[in-house]
Amino acid sequence: MAVPFALAQLSEVDVVPPSLPAENEAPLILELHDLNSKALVSNIHARLTFTSNNKTFNTLKYIPEDGRLKLNLKPGNWKLKILIDDIASPGKDYIYETTLNIDKPKLEKIFLLPAGSIQGTVLINDGAVPLAKVILYCSGSEVDEAITDITGSFGFDWVPVGECKIVSVFKSKRGETDVKVTKGSLIQSNIVLTGSVVQNLKPFVYVVIIIMFFLLVLFFIFSKNKNKDVFRKESVKQKPSRIDDILRTLNSREKVIVNFLLENNNQSTQAIIKNKTNIPKTSLIRILNSLETKNIVSIERVGKMKKIKLKDWILGKT
Repeated sequence: MAVPFALAQLSEVDVVPPSLPAENEAPLILELHDLNSKALVSNIHARLTFTSNNKTFNTLKYIPEDGRLKLNLKPGNWKLKILIDDIASPGKDYIYETTLNIDKPKLEKIFLLPAGSIQGTVLINDGAVPLAKVILYCSGSEVDEAITDITGSFGFDWVPVGECKIVSVFKSKRGETDVKVTKGSLIQSNIVLTGSVVQNLKPFVYVVIIIMFFLLVLFFIFSKNKNKDVFRKESVKQKPSRIDDILRTLNSREKVIVNFLLENNNQSTQAIIKNKTNIPKTSLIRILNSLETKNIVSIERVGKMKKIKLKDWILGKT
């Protein structure tokens, strides 16, 4: 018997009913597993989003007992996003993103990333704070961000399971809290803005200035005893020779991203690149997709986090 599904929870997107296979479509079977337990995911509905050639469509599919989704897609490259929300659990349950190359009938094993949800309110002096910035960090990387509504509330869905930190900033005030997300959970966590960002930083700044002063003195003393040849050595690692040739073919923003990756061990995340380069999220996604198409970077999707890495061939490793 089919598990009932709350369509109201999926009302934020247009859902297109599955269509019959056409002659030029190839059957695709996705066998869904839990990434952690490796168990089949079945007897539940899934929302699927397909994107190809700048066209996107959404569909709602029921996952039967054998955990296999049967689809029919035209040949080509497809970006697939799977979201699963079991109404038996208070939070969201699974998320998965990948790119599929459809050229013939195939069976793909998919390992879904378990997820949960977080809700809360930003407070100061027992009062709610509207328009406060809230940033979610999981596994040390920024995963998502939000702005509180008029009631001071915020929420994050399909958050990867594990230890996460929620940080909120409003004007000169700051607050944070740690949470542990489990599959299907709905974490209620309020953030109290207590300390002043500027005041909290003052003692730290004084300590840093003193340390830098002593390091500077030691540097000059040490430098006087060194041979002049030491000063001629380069302190900056040279770029592989082919990098300069590649940079000449890129536009200004593409160059900014490639240079940022070179300065950060050839890899980073989309969220960190956005914060450090101040490139708007929509523009950044377009630029990264262009660099991926040019085979300059690879994009690895892990839940909501996107890892960006320079290809080995442009670093002279192949």
